Amino acid sequence: MRESWIAELDALLLKLDDEALELGEVRRLNELLATYPAARRRYRLFIHMDGVLSWEHQIDRADAAPANAIPESAAIDSASAVAVENAAIVPECSLRAGELPPRRIVPARTRVSAQKRWRNYVAYSIAAAVLLVLLLGGVHYFFPGAPITTAPVAAQERDILEAGVDPVWGESSGGIRDGEALNSAPLVLRSGLIQVRLRNGVSMIVEGPAQFQLLNSNLLLLNMGRLSARVPARARGFSVQTSSARIVDLGTEFGVEARADGSTHCEVFLGTIEAHALRAFDSGPATLTLSAGDAADVLAESRSVDVADSVPEDFVRDLTQARYPIKLANTGIGLNEGDDEPNWRITKKSFDPAYQPQQAVVKRYDEATHVNDPKKSQWISTTSRMATADPVGYYTFQTHFDMNGLDPATAVIHAHVLVDDGLVDVLINGNTTGENVPVDPGDGRGVGEIVLRGLFKPGINTLDFVVYNKPNASIRNPVMLRVEFNGRAAKN
Repeated sequence: MRESWIAELDALLLKLDDEALELGEVRRLNELLATYPAARRRYRLFIHMDGVLSWEHQIDRADAAPANAIPESAAIDSASAVAVENAAIVPECSLRAGELPPRRIVPARTRVSAQKRWRNYVAYSIAAAVLLVLLLGGVHYFFPGAPITTAPVAAQERDILEAGVDPVWGESSGGIRDGEALNSAPLVLRSGLIQVRLRNGVSMIVEGPAQFQLLNSNLLLLNMGRLSARVPARARGFSVQTSSARIVDLGTEFGVEARADGSTHCEVFLGTIEAHALRAFDSGPATLTLSAGDAADVLAESRSVDVADSVPEDFVRDLTQARYPIKLANTGIGLNEGDDEPNWRITKKSFDPAYQPQQAVVKRYDEATHVNDPKKSQWISTTSRMATADPVGYYTFQTHFDMNGLDPATAVIHAHVLVDDGLVDVLINGNTTGENVPVDPGDGRGVGEIVLRGLFKPGINTLDFVVYNKPNASIRNPVMLRVEFNGRAAKN
């Protein structure tokens, strides 16, 4: 049975074509289009057919018919009917590849004045706009749960702070809240995390402590701190500049760390970047192209970019999976040579069952390589004297740290270890890990990276580094250890 709304719709469409619709009838037409999906298909088919007929028969005589006018073969057929049926918006007409539309089209029945042509255009535009709105959002209203396909969202007009996790701002930066715009002034983030979205689509997560300045949507100055960035194709060329390097995106996801000593570390998670040494001239590899899984360092005064170890876990790439620093004590940090190391002690000597634990001591180191750096780490030993001949055997260096407020199951600790002579094991809360750094036969020391995970517990945790001091004919045979930590875990 023919539904009653079809006849009403056809009558309204004829009046629309005759430019005779009253305001109430326009509203009724929109109601029908909103209520019946079949009405929207019928409307699109009507508009398409009317356009084809206008092209074929009513080209303005003042203009010669163009060579590319639609021929009879362009009349709607079953294939084009399917195309119209599936179209998301009202098609104007079907053009062949390379064809251009004629300059003027008049209504199908009579020549009309400019005023009438304008009214006709407005009526069609209103109906088409309403139809588009209904297709994008109205369907969801009338059919809850139906999937919605939307047109691309217009680019935002501001660079904004999208979200934050416990951000603490410096006094000069004020308290920027979620959704507020960022200006081009220098900003200090003392702690926490923020997610920034730029008007060009770049999304960044900045981790405090950090000092940065957004000069524009294509350039961010990072004086100190760590960030990760996702860059869409349209923002290719977005750059992060530190005091020693400039990192240029080539369509990617990457991380940058500007360290307190002026050096820069960068990593690529997806895609490609270019790393440039700012102080470079002709000597050395001044620019390095990095791909997914690559990392590089630029030292503070370096004129080159050097390949580095990749540690993607150091960067927060998703606020929902944020990892927070674990407070770990690097050996000798902030101390003077000869000072007791309050965070480290020697608890065992394999050759002395009666040995009582004592604090490790920051040891002077005279070698040209691996010299002490109080800002990062220093060597510790049994005594500060370099000319010490410690007995051959195994020495256990112990430190503690607190996991309060953090989830032990998510904890991962990276450690850069220098040892004289070799590291044979690391124990977490008394459990062996098998992590070791063998001695280098060339210089009698060991240098390496270890990763610790899986054996942590809530509250206070213990790490034991078991160091072997091998036989040496020299009168100087000290046992020594130097560790730099980088540990992170999710909050409870």
